[in-house]
Formats: sequence, structure tokens, C-alpha cells
Amino acid sequence: MPAYLPELVQRAAVLNGVPAQTLVIERPDQPGSKLRVIAPVADTGSSRRLLNPANGVVFDANSGAVLEQHADASRTDVRAQDVEEVIKTLHVAGFGGWTSKWLYFICGLAGTLMMATGTLLFSIKRRRRSEQEFGAATAGIYRVVEALNVAALAGTALASIAYFYANRLVPAAQAERVQIEIHAFLWVWMATLLHALLRPPVRAWVEQLAMTALLCLGLPLLNALTTGQHVGVYLAAGDLQRAGVELVSLAFAVAFAYGSYRAHRSAMRPAPVRAKRDATAAMDAL
Repeated sequence: MPAYLPELVQRAAVLNGVPAQTLVIERPDQPGSKLRVIAPVADTGSSRRLLNPANGVVFDANSGAVLEQHADASRTDVRAQDVEEVIKTLHVAGFGGWTSKWLYFICGLAGTLMMATGTLLFSIKRRRRSEQEFGAATAGIYRVVEALNVAALAGTALASIAYFYANRLVPAAQAERVQIEIHAFLWVWMATLLHALLRPPVRAWVEQLAMTALLCLGLPLLNALTTGQHVGVYLAAGDLQRAGVELVSLAFAVAFAYGSYRAHRSAMRPAPVRAKRDATAAMDAL
């Protein structure tokens, strides 16, 4: 590796017009060794291309001479790597600027609500119209389904906010920090599943939604305690991305608190008169 590598990276940044993102050394410490410095073009939301172009400079790694300078925007061929990048870009909304990202976010919320309500309504309907299709195990199976619903919906939300807590609490220099954060998500989700199996379904909904609301409310405070930054600082600096994370967290706190309240109210609501009459008739028949 050449000792003047930092100088080549700086030269490439000047030639590309943007800082380098990727360095590739071909045949290091050998004759004919090359250094490729690749720099992406920032997505401003105005590009008509789904795959953002990237500029690159190729140096002779031994002498530091510029061998090539090109812009991927001028390419007309399609490579397998391009297909992979397009799929990745579609997945992470790496195009269209913040308008595209917010549309992804809102549509994702709408899709989540659609699947959540559909799952709940289906399980409630099947339980009310149960034909004992699983024999003596029917009640137990429906109980497991209810617990899975709680863990899949409320539990996933709780595990997601726990992931952000791990991101703030695990030291930045900690080895395998990324794996620890992922493990935190998985362990919390497994805990929510166990909690849903042990608690009555309605109580599990109330408690997990309430805990999620509490953690969402506390995330900005945790961020202020661990980093010294808060939404006021972000807004003053014009950092709308970080400010948006904290504001969305507070909005979710309100939404989950309301969901917990509604679940509690539904549990306290008296049973319909017809249901009571049917239950009384059943007792009289016995």
C-alpha cells in the first residue's frame, strides 16, 4: 500500500468533486498495481435515474499517476452488479430525495396497519365461529395464535424501539457492536412472545403497547443523556434528519399510548346483553 495513499484520496476528491466512498487496490505491492477511488453522486431528488451514477479515478498505485478518470453516468451497458444495486436502491429508497423516503415510510405504516387489522379481525372471527376444528386442542391453539398476534405486532414494535436503546447504550468502540444491537432486538422480541403466552391476551396488549409508548417517549431523553444532543439542537443546526427521528419517536409514543388506552377500555367494557343471556341459558341447561 503506497505511503501517499491519503494524498491520492484527496486528489481523487478534487477530481470527482465529492469525497471518496470506496477504495479498491488491485494487485497490491506488485508491478502494475492500481488504486480505484469511487465517489457516488449525491441524490438530490431531482435525478431521473433510479441508479445514481458514480465518478471514479484510477491511479497507478506505485507512481501516483492518473490512469483513468470516468463517470458511470456515461455508461450504457448493464452489468449484474447494476441489477443488484437497483434492487438495493428500491429497498432502501435510495432515490428521489426525502420525498421518496417519506412516501416509503407512510406507505409502510399504511401497509402495516392493513396487515395488523386484517390479522386481528381474522383471528377474532375464527375464534367466535370456532367449529372445534382442532378437537380438544382448539382452545389452546387459538390461545397460541392470540399470543403470536401480540408478539408479531406489539412485540415487534417494542423490540424495534429496544434496538434504538441498544444503539445508544452500547459503547461505540464495543467489539461486535452491530451484532449486540441485533441480538437486543431478537431477545426483546422473544421476551414479548413469552410475556404474551403467560399473560391474558388483553392484558398482554395493554402492557406491551404501554411499554412501547414509554420507551418511545424516553428515547429523546436517552439520546440527550448519552450524546448531549436533543431535538432543539438538531433544529437549530438545520439537521432535520436527526430531529425527525426524535419527533417521530414522540409521535409514536402518543399513538402507542392511545392504543394501550383503547385496549384497556375494551377490556373494561361490559359484555353484550345477548352474550350474557346465552351464557345464562347455557348454565340453566346444565
